[in-house]
Amino acid sequence: MSRCRIERKLDDVADTLRRAKLEAEKFRSRFDGDVEKGDYTLRTPVGTIEGTYSVTGSTVCFLVEKKPADRWRRVFSTGSIRRRPSGRGSFHWSR
Repeated sequence: MSRCRIERKLDDVADTLRRAKLEAEKFRSRFDGDVEKGDYTLRTPVGTIEGTYSVTGSTVCFLVEKKPADRWRRVFSTGSIRRRPSGRGSFHWSR
């Protein structure tokens, strides 16, 4: 199965990760780790998403290692998607 890599530059990494953990708990999901690295299991309407994250400076890199295959096929079928307006983050799809 292919993996998805998402990088995002954040103003306040610690606060964003703290909020992510709180939001995950609301939906019976898991977001564990610290300001350097961690892992997550997120429940969504289309299935469970699992992966890890790492932090370098103010950039967080999320590596999606497991995702619902059939329903995501169309969403990520283009190979590489880049955020254009702000230029603050990018989405990379590896096959």
